[in-house]
Amino acid sequence: MIRRLLPAGLLPSDNRIEFFNDPTDQEKSFFITGGIVCRVRQATEDIKQLIRADLAKHPVKAEALVGLGYVADDEQLEKYCSCCFGAYDGQADVVNGRFVHGEYWPCKLRGGICPVEGKLCDALVVNADGAYLTVAEIKVLVLAATGKYNKEIADELDVSDETIKVHLKHIYAKSGTMNKAELVLLALKKNLI
Repeated sequence: MIRRLLPAGLLPSDNRIEFFNDPTDQEKSFFITGGIVCRVRQATEDIKQLIRADLAKHPVKAEALVGLGYVADDEQLEKYCSCCFGAYDGQADVVNGRFVHGEYWPCKLRGGICPVEGKLCDALVVNADGAYLTVAEIKVLVLAATGKYNKEIADELDVSDETIKVHLKHIYAKSGTMNKAELVLLALKKNLI
């Protein structure tokens, strides 16, 4: 029998908060708590204050928001949640009134398109020491975890087989995984596949 915990905030008695983005419009960020889904800009003042307090702890992220042109309070709060907590991973982003983690999510602007990549958004951390994967390593991880052979990955990414081998070597070393089966589990755990 497989047992899974229900996603955070799903039940009426669950006051944890899980933020997530609209999959069709990443400018719209939502949260679920107590069984209710709400858009961030329509949150109660206590939830907005919680977000403001967390943003205040991260001046580089606040500066990045202003640099992108997000100056109105509701815009900043929504974009902050979008970039830092956008994945619906079922793990609470807020527990007992405190943010517990940031998270990686595969924003379509990653890979050099976003001018504040890495300043506003979080990297894909793969171990307790804070090691993270590069954008190229993430692409290789996703393709390898879906069962593609190194040659197929190389062809799809338009790089050499040797480049793929180097990326996989780095992924294994950073994540502590030993084989492709463990890569699949890592990709599942990180909501990449």
